[in-house]
Amino acid sequence: MSQSRLRLLQEERLKRLVQHAYEQVPFYRERFKEAGLQPGDIKQIGDLQSIPVCERKDLSEAEMPRILARNIDRKQCHQILTSGSCGKPLRVYTSTGELRVRKMVELRGLLRIGFRPGDRLLILGPEGGAKSSSFQRLLLYKTKQISPFLSIENQIDQIRQFRPTILWVYPSLLKALLHALDGSLSSIARPRIVITSAEQLDSAVQKRVEEDLNAEIFNFYASMETGRIATECLSHQGLHINADQLILEVLHKNSSEGGEVLVTCLNAYAMPFIRYRLGDITAFRDRTCDCGSNFPLIEPPHGRRDTLIQLPSGGRRSFVGIFQILRRFSWISQFRVVQKSPDLFWLFFRIFRRPDPDDINAIRVLVSEYLGERVHLEVFLVEKLPGRNLKFSSFRSESNS
Repeated sequence: MSQSRLRLLQEERLKRLVQHAYEQVPFYRERFKEAGLQPGDIKQIGDLQSIPVCERKDLSEAEMPRILARNIDRKQCHQILTSGSCGKPLRVYTSTGELRVRKMVELRGLLRIGFRPGDRLLILGPEGGAKSSSFQRLLLYKTKQISPFLSIENQIDQIRQFRPTILWVYPSLLKALLHALDGSLSSIARPRIVITSAEQLDSAVQKRVEEDLNAEIFNFYASMETGRIATECLSHQGLHINADQLILEVLHKNSSEGGEVLVTCLNAYAMPFIRYRLGDITAFRDRTCDCGSNFPLIEPPHGRRDTLIQLPSGGRRSFVGIFQILRRFSWISQFRVVQKSPDLFWLFFRIFRRPDPDDINAIRVLVSEYLGERVHLEVFLVEKLPGRNLKFSSFRSESNS
């Protein structure tokens, strides 16, 4: 698809989305009116800048009937819970058709990096089982998802049994695996492709995996809210934005360090996301990829923190598991965890209501069991979280050990 045709497609889809949001979603109708906008004012991509930026807290604090389309039956929608990486999960609703489009875009990304029929794809990431799909049955491939909440030993056993040809993993989880395996992932599996997402993979770990497996490593970029945003291709010259599905803006994009990502999802009608701030940092790459695709390129997002916890014994655990624990407690509005030393953690909670002592004790027990070692957890109930509120800043390590 040529660049001009791609832009026309984006603008046609943008106009339909804006009209729908104005007519069917009270949240956006109110925001448009406050900004003095009518749907007809948004004709080109550049017109997006007149629409106010949408923050996660704006949606989190709104009542669900205000942010869902009135012509969509919520009972017929699929629910996706965000990871809570900013300390407060958001419940996202997608229609069956929208979810099918997400899966097609996902498959396109896999095909771009050398996916083959018969592959075994193992995903080690957010909690929630992978389900069979028509695409899997048609192309005769298998998918298995492993919860990061499982023990390292259990994760290793399941990887060994499944024998993935493609491994999709958060970098912090990959580091924890490598630490437990003395740096040799090939001792339990030999995938030819490794996909990382959600966090940056440091060069030392990447080199170790490439040498150990002789595997090719790719970076995928997504959010629970909008689905797959951008994927790397075989040319490794940046991440291709799925520009037929979304419009990506970079605030302050003339800065040498890039800027914050805003996403307008062109296929989300049940729960629209228009100029939605993800909290990630990236920059456009002003070039055409050697692969021949006209989908624009971005740098791998670099606004997320390392989420690997160092334990008193010297072992490693991913913070993703603690995400899963804390988001279970509905009285927690937002959270931040600071590791002061290998055996001392400060847990900061903004709350909807004051918890019972049993609630606090339950968190202490669950977190201690997950870490698997004796640690001290100090809990603070606060009105404002310490530090910056960017994605993955809900964990910070101040341990020098």
